[in-house]
Amino acid sequence: MDAEVALVGDTESIYHILKEDESTPGRKAEIRSQLKQAGPPASDVEDDFISHQTVKRHLQNCLGMDTKRQAQITLDSAKDTIEWTQSRNQSVIENTLNRLHNAGLIKASDLDVTQSIRVTCENTGNTFHLWDFLKRGGCDCNRSSDDAP
Repeated sequence: MDAEVALVGDTESIYHILKEDESTPGRKAEIRSQLKQAGPPASDVEDDFISHQTVKRHLQNCLGMDTKRQAQITLDSAKDTIEWTQSRNQSVIENTLNRLHNAGLIKASDLDVTQSIRVTCENTGNTFHLWDFLKRGGCDCNRSSDDAP
C-alpha cells in the first residue's frame, strides 16, 4: 500500500480495534473513517495486517535473524527509545495539525511543534526535566544520607 496515514494509536492497537469483537462499533467506525479520508479502503488495510509473531518467525526462520530482545536495559537504549517516541509523537501531532489546516478547521502556517517532558517524584514532589532526571540518576528520595552527592 502506498498511502501514508497517521492514525492515532500504534499499529497493534489499531489492529485490535478493527479485528476484535470487544471493540466498540463507534471506535471501529472512527478508525475506518480516518483510513477512508486517507485513501485506502479499510478492508484493504485489514486484509494486509499480519501478526507480530508471523513477522518474528519469518525473520528468525527465513532470514536467520536474532529477534530476541535485549535482556537488560541501559541508559543509552532508554534514551534511544525515548527520543524515537518523542520524534514519532511530534510527527503525529504535526501531521494532525496539517490535516486540520487542510480541512479548513484551523488557521495556521509554519508551525513548530515542541514537547517538554517532566518527571515528578510522588514521594518528594520534586519535578525534573526528563533528561536532567536521567542525568542525575533519578530523584534523591531513595538515597540515604551516605549516598548523597
